[in-house]
Amino acid sequence: MGGKKKTDKNIIEIYADFIYYVILGDKEEIDDTVKILNKNRADNYVEYLSLKTLIPLAKHKEKIEKSKHVNIELDAIVEEAQAYSYTCYDMKTCHMLVCLKLIENEYILTFPRYIMIDGDDPEKGLLNEFARLSSNKLNNKLSSTIRPLDVIGTNNDVILYVSVLTTNGSTGGAGMAKLDELLKMLLEKMI
Repeated sequence: MGGKKKTDKNIIEIYADFIYYVILGDKEEIDDTVKILNKNRADNYVEYLSLKTLIPLAKHKEKIEKSKHVNIELDAIVEEAQAYSYTCYDMKTCHMLVCLKLIENEYILTFPRYIMIDGDDPEKGLLNEFARLSSNKLNNKLSSTIRPLDVIGTNNDVILYVSVLTTNGSTGGAGMAKLDELLKMLLEKMI
């Protein structure tokens, strides 16, 4: 007998005000990613930077302000996102990709952010956005490393996604599976 095979799938709908995407790893990998994004310049108001993860973003902000002679604001949840993502890959030489955005004559230091659209798969949305920003040059690298990490934030619900890019192929620490484990636990309770 032919026909379609019936599959039972549990669907969990997730909503967030927005999504932060932290890309971290070896300096060379992050520097290469920054070069690709800055070369394509899909968004003229964004400059991508490679910064050392071990140093708090507030310190990086001060250094950038002095070198560019501008005032910079930290996006609301970047320091919390930095702390969470650090648990994924805590080498002392680890770097992270951040954005310096010029919005309405104000500089803002942030991680790449994606606003969720109803019914949108957040992971696919992030990958599509980076495909656009990089002219598809980062597709394989990011699609094989992107993982949900946690839901963070006090005034907004923010899903934190992380990619760890390394030259030796390692994927970082145990923090990467945290949200996956939570989702599995929720599924088990529903059954």
